[in-house]
Amino acid sequence: MVPQRGSLARRQPATFGSARRPAMGCEVLEGRSLLSSVKQDVLQLVRDLNGLHQSSNVILAEVQAVTADLKAIGQVATKPAPSTVAALKAEVRVVIADGTITPAEAVALEKDVSAVLASANVPSSLAQQTASDIHAVITSSGISKQDVNTILGDVEAILTDLGSMKK
Repeated sequence: MVPQRGSLARRQPATFGSARRPAMGCEVLEGRSLLSSVKQDVLQLVRDLNGLHQSSNVILAEVQAVTADLKAIGQVATKPAPSTVAALKAEVRVVIADGTITPAEAVALEKDVSAVLASANVPSSLAQQTASDIHAVITSSGISKQDVNTILGDVEAILTDLGSMKK
């Protein structure tokens, strides 16, 4: 289970035998600077994913793939259309409020994420790869509803900051 937003930095990582699983990092994006708030929100998402990684069956390569996807998106994305961001934020709030993701909500979330990424000029192949890599992490993790809500909260924070970016 992932603790509430912002508390992962204080959590002691799980150990297996005598070896600690290596944590993932989020290096500075080359060729493009992000708003400080977006960078901090992405780092929080990476920390939360690391928390899942430390206490689950998610393999390092799966987390690295998501991190690489997010870096690639950060390098090519422009400001998304405010209407697509608003639609996604509304769907995320619904999921967080009821604490469950129904199959219909999962489809709606995927559609809304795709719309945001398309409006931000992210190539559809990169968007599809990111969705596939995130799905692999979720499948391997066995995460709880609270974990999903934490990750969705991180995504909502990133979306809020992306919505305030200048073109």
